[in-house]
Amino acid sequence: MQSPRGKPRFGTGAFALCAVVVLMSIAAACNRTSGQPGDTAAAFSGDQAAKDGSARVVVSAAASTQDAVAEIARRFTSRTGAAVDINVGSSSALANQILQGAPADVYLSANRQWADAVRQAGLAAKETILLTNKLVLVVPAGNPAGVHSPDDLLSPRVERIAVAGESAPAGIYAERALRSLGLWERIVGQGRIVRGSDVRATLSYVQRGEVQAGVVYATDVRVATNVEAIYAFPADAHEPIEYVLVLLKRAETRRAAAAFFDELQAFAAAEVFRDAGFEPLRTTTSATDHK
Repeated sequence: MQSPRGKPRFGTGAFALCAVVVLMSIAAACNRTSGQPGDTAAAFSGDQAAKDGSARVVVSAAASTQDAVAEIARRFTSRTGAAVDINVGSSSALANQILQGAPADVYLSANRQWADAVRQAGLAAKETILLTNKLVLVVPAGNPAGVHSPDDLLSPRVERIAVAGESAPAGIYAERALRSLGLWERIVGQGRIVRGSDVRATLSYVQRGEVQAGVVYATDVRVATNVEAIYAFPADAHEPIEYVLVLLKRAETRRAAAAFFDELQAFAAAEVFRDAGFEPLRTTTSATDHK
């Protein structure tokens, strides 16, 4: 039936159908642009990397995370084609590089202090606490000096004790833990401390038997040979060991970098970190999780 003006007449059912279609379109658009963590990683895949001029990610990561981050990067590159360059070292050294203008898209710090330094300089776009870890006392295989507890670090059989550098997070945690036990001043006074540039360098002293003991993260022992963990420091002996993940401002418009930032928070990445001995605190859904 035509209306008096000759135009088609729609019934209420047709109007309802149109309304539903419009609402569904709006909802789909909202889902595409929600900006929730993980959306970027899910969207960035396949041939997009080849078309994207910024399809290379530069990551500055705490030395203790290097194996896990490398595995997550390998999977990310395999899926997306975007290359990931990983620069590992002490969180303090990496932060200073970033503060001095070194190119980096993502920064993973082993403590809040150095992540704060980057943020306070106006260089951080986003950040989140990603992981936690534990601090342990380690000795060379066979424990030749007979170290079984922190008190044994005062034994005459112990001449050298390895800890990370004064500004390295592992060194900061180690000093505070030994201070809480009333041992730090005495050990330092006897000239027994040997500093490593980062926690992996510290671990290497123990592996090679150049020191009788060392303080490192529990995760480092998992990748070490010729090393035994003989004591775990209580959590309240030092400030919480928190790894802070930062997306740097220079990377805000770089799709590959934003995608990898999300990828490190994904459930699949959390499993990699957990297998390495970390305790993930932040997980979201990423493209990897749907594979």
